[in-house]
Amino acid sequence: MARYAAVDIGSNSVRLEVAEVIAGNAPRILASERQVTRLGVSVFREGRIGAEAMEALCGMLASMAVIWKRHDVLSIRAVATAAVRDARNQAEFLTRASAALGADIEVISGQEEARLIHLGVASRWPHENERFLIIDIGGGSA
Repeated sequence: MARYAAVDIGSNSVRLEVAEVIAGNAPRILASERQVTRLGVSVFREGRIGAEAMEALCGMLASMAVIWKRHDVLSIRAVATAAVRDARNQAEFLTRASAALGADIEVISGQEEARLIHLGVASRWPHENERFLIIDIGGGSA
């Protein structure tokens, strides 16, 4: 039984999922957290992540670190999307946020973000032989 954690740092919220994966079965969610951050507000207005938003997010990530570490995961993947992609103070943010989370945070491209969203939806779509359209109404990546 392998356990994995994922963190998604978006423009409006941050999310943690910890799951147990057994071949041939749907993943079993062990922990799930979501917090509204509005991280993108300052980026889209001023071009940088504001000090208050960064401090609040780092606090949330530190709380999430306690959760994922408690579940003895094999690995964690933490990604950041549009707001962090566009922030002039991206390097400072990544240093502080990675330290708070206890794991490296990867800034992913819009294409990689779309690929991951597609994989997530397709893994749960009950009609595998039907065509479907996915629209992600994100805070900065829509």
